[in-house]
Amino acid sequence: MKTGPLARRMTRRGGPLALAALTLVAALIFGGYLEVQNKRAEALFNRLKAADPPRYLDDLRRMEGFDAYVTAYRTLRGFGAFRPEPPRFLVGRWTLRDKPVRLPPSGSFAQCENPLVIETGHVQMATEETAPFNETALYRLTEKGALEVKTGDHGLIEVQIVAYGAQIDHLTLTPPGQEALLYAYPCTA
Repeated sequence: MKTGPLARRMTRRGGPLALAALTLVAALIFGGYLEVQNKRAEALFNRLKAADPPRYLDDLRRMEGFDAYVTAYRTLRGFGAFRPEPPRFLVGRWTLRDKPVRLPPSGSFAQCENPLVIETGHVQMATEETAPFNETALYRLTEKGALEVKTGDHGLIEVQIVAYGAQIDHLTLTPPGQEALLYAYPCTA
């Protein structure tokens, strides 16, 4: 087997130690290169955050998942305090179910049985156990990523957002006057 001049010298002059030293130097150089690239990417991401917050949030959601997205959304959109506008990703109709259901990613139900409706300034809910209500509402996101809905007559309702990766799978909540946890899934009608 032919060897090059470097390999022959290393073999003659304490080969394994020299090879280990060469490997360490290469690893340090590569580690330094990766650190520089990470700093550049972080700086670019921070510039994007200031220049184009919607794109920043969308990129963050895809790269780091929905939990990171909700945390940044809360800060950038001012959802640390109650306000009449709900987070845009929760606006709409949700069907309430008493058991979890598996839907394909971004899937929804065609029928809205026992609907939960989240809209600007109002929340509507109908369940089999409680009378339907349509109330004024204020919304905020907690530091843990839950939605708090402050209603006029029913007090505070906490809605947990369950996401896998970058997408919301469902919501969980205990409606006022009930003890059982319900699962909410997007619906279209």
